[in-house]
Amino acid sequence: NDLGIRDTRIVRGYERLLRVAIQHRGKVLLMGFLFLFASFEFYAHFGKGVELFPEVDPRNATIKVQLPQGTAIERTDEVIREIESLLPEYAEIKFSLATVGVAAGNGMSAGGKATHAGQVIVEFVPFEERNRSSTELIDEIRSRLPTIPGAEVTIEKQEEGPPIGAPVSIELAGDDFDTLSRISGDLIRAIKGIPGLVDLQDDFEEALPELQFIVDRDRAAMFGLDTRTIGTFLRTAIYGMETSKFRPDEDEYDITIRLPIAQRETVDLLAKIYIPTPSGARIPLSSLGSVHYENGRGAITRKNQKRVITISGNNQGRGVDEIIREIVPIVDTIPLPRGYSITYAGDTQEMEEAGAFLAKAFFIALGLILVVLVIQFNSVILPGIIGMSVLLSLIGVTWGLLITGMKFGVIMTGVGVVSLA
Repeated sequence: NDLGIRDTRIVRGYERLLRVAIQHRGKVLLMGFLFLFASFEFYAHFGKGVELFPEVDPRNATIKVQLPQGTAIERTDEVIREIESLLPEYAEIKFSLATVGVAAGNGMSAGGKATHAGQVIVEFVPFEERNRSSTELIDEIRSRLPTIPGAEVTIEKQEEGPPIGAPVSIELAGDDFDTLSRISGDLIRAIKGIPGLVDLQDDFEEALPELQFIVDRDRAAMFGLDTRTIGTFLRTAIYGMETSKFRPDEDEYDITIRLPIAQRETVDLLAKIYIPTPSGARIPLSSLGSVHYENGRGAITRKNQKRVITISGNNQGRGVDEIIREIVPIVDTIPLPRGYSITYAGDTQEMEEAGAFLAKAFFIALGLILVVLVIQFNSVILPGIIGMSVLLSLIGVTWGLLITGMKFGVIMTGVGVVSLA
């Protein structure tokens, strides 16, 4: 009454509860921390999971098409037009923009020229003008995308935050691309049935078949030739060499010398051409080596001096953390040769790094606050009580997420907890 507090039933009940808590402070404190850990466990089993950034309604999406290397641009255009024909029936789409002959970039770099690749960018109307979310639209469009033999057709929604690649990303590292390709195929077949995992693919891209001329170094040395001279001769014969320029008026034209097209397109004729030696003699090129057919490499990606193939996928209707939890035991059953490794990148790596940073920031902030309070109150007990109250406030955070059905955002929720400290 001296404090002006009205004497009500609620106040009297709170007073009795507070007196009991003070009389059994040790038990109450122990129960509080037990309830904190129980809340964490309960959220781990029944919560919506963890996410790096909160999922927002994307404003656009990109449908990417990847056909086999060497596919004519006309065929790529047919596939892109087939996909475009599905879009006009959706009133929620504002416009679409198709590009053929350019490989899509990865969010951090632009794509390059590629006759076998194309993409369709879809822009949605504002959220207020449609009856369903763009995520639902993307899922429906994904289910209707055509199945094209030998082609990879994927759809990616716009992601908020910094570019971190696909939500699900698994990196295979080793020395031999053939072995990496085999492991990648085994892994994709093993995990493709996981619910919620869509658009599963790897970035291993075989280029067009190559014709390799293997030089017999000993025999070439007998005629005073080396691999550099033979390589230059072959390049000139096939691609040509500029020898001069022709200027009829104000225009200028390059004069290039190379074999006739009939000889350049036939391997047998190419093997019968003659190469001059330093002594002035001419010998058949076929006598200096042999021609072999090999599969080329579209691109070679390295990380930490190791060749890397990345398996990527999107999540549909499930959290990335749930999908990864199912992937891990499957990956553990796949035998790896010596020198090969599997790591998880994408959202998983970013969440681990961000979570570790925020946990460190939380305890540093709490420690600094306690130091200030110790100086201010000239006591250790009072700051300790305040610090424990901040830790116990995580009970409210956990149950708030459970009741509202929200995910624990590593960035947003983590920053909120640090600010609370």
